[in-house]
Amino acid sequence: MNIPFLDKWRKRHGPEHGMTPAEALDMDPEGIAELLSECELLRAQAQSAGVTLDDSAASLTALDQLQPRWREDPELLPWLGNDAGLY
Repeated sequence: MNIPFLDKWRKRHGPEHGMTPAEALDMDPEGIAELLSECELLRAQAQSAGVTLDDSAASLTALDQLQPRWREDPELLPWLGNDAGLY
């Protein structure tokens, strides 16, 4: 697929204007892991269901045991899926 404006954007915003994700990961792996594991939407939804996500295996088990009703919103589902995968 040819999208001309993307090619122009990539030229202006390429690696020379910052660092690539791989370079960022090499420089600060803990910081990147912390950033990706924030999962604010998932944490808010879990908290409203009475589960506090504390980054432990037990909280992941508790999350798995929740009734799926709060995960049925078609607009939230992709975002929650991403957050759950990162968590």
